[in-house]
Amino acid sequence: MVEKVKLSEILKVKTGKYDANHEDKNGEYDFFTCALKPCKTNTFSFDDEVIILPGNGANVGQVIYHNGKLEAYQRTYVLHEIKCNVKYLYYILKSNWKKHTLKNEVGSATNYIKLAHITDFKIPFLDLNQQNQIAKTLDKVNELIELRKESITKLDTLAKSIFIDMFGDPVSNPKKWKIKKLKQLTDVKTGKTPSRDELLYWENGTELWATTTEVNKRFIFDTQEKVTKYAVEKCKLTVYPENTILIAMYGQGKTRGNVVLLKAKSTINQAFGAILSSENIHQEFLLSLLKNSYSHIRSLGRGGNQENLNLDIVKNLDIINPPLDLQNKFSKIIEKIEEQKTLYTQELEKLQNNFDALLQKSFQE
Repeated sequence: MVEKVKLSEILKVKTGKYDANHEDKNGEYDFFTCALKPCKTNTFSFDDEVIILPGNGANVGQVIYHNGKLEAYQRTYVLHEIKCNVKYLYYILKSNWKKHTLKNEVGSATNYIKLAHITDFKIPFLDLNQQNQIAKTLDKVNELIELRKESITKLDTLAKSIFIDMFGDPVSNPKKWKIKKLKQLTDVKTGKTPSRDELLYWENGTELWATTTEVNKRFIFDTQEKVTKYAVEKCKLTVYPENTILIAMYGQGKTRGNVVLLKAKSTINQAFGAILSSENIHQEFLLSLLKNSYSHIRSLGRGGNQENLNLDIVKNLDIINPPLDLQNKFSKIIEKIEEQKTLYTQELEKLQNNFDALLQKSFQE
């Protein structure tokens, strides 16, 4: 039987001592808050091979590996002076930590974990050779996953660079294309949400999209909310066709201003603008144009506590209008890039499934 040890027996745990104001965008060292990606600062309190666990908020349960100098936030736990293969421990936590925190997190509005949840956590303590072998195997698969992700990112960068090369920046319009309002080129509409009090509206049926869904990818694939055919008819909901461009008008964080394509016929809520296909502008060109105008579109938001877009703002967006034959040429290039991205994405999914299976096999409780 494999021996199990508490983390308190093989490592030390310490939180950072700074709040978020300690960030310095021009700093030299990574500063880990409870976000998944570090910001920068000019000080460091750790210089070690460590594991970082967000202590509160939406990322409780996530696990981050870091090797080198770093600074940490007050509610970020840093596991250091680790007396085993650090990658071995990292992969154990990656496999089981989120499940463990779901059982033990405290609070309602903002979930958090306590020090004892970490120090009392038990892991199988194999001999060092076994630890090294498991870590090495999982590292190899993880490296393939990261390389495939990088390939997909490079294709996105290529698509953006081709757009800029052919058309220039869509906001500053250096090539002096004719400008039209979006409403002059195509129809822009929105949706609505049926009453939550009417149970007959809410069963399996037609998808209803909200901006709580991730909208920074190419397509929206799935939603937890579906409305019945009765709701569509009774509430006169519009069912939008495949390849309708959705633009997020509301949404916290970076959601507002993102665009995405519908993968299948769906209804949407009032937080989205729906930009329909038109003979006046190529949909693929328009999608890329809006993606490349993201920062500008966000800046047009209006409101108090949270700035939002509205249908009038979206309809009156200034859109460069190059010749359709040039738009079509661009769209054919993007079609080839998207075909390659689809292949890479399918490979990435297989790699991720293999990785998850290896994790489960290596660390079954």
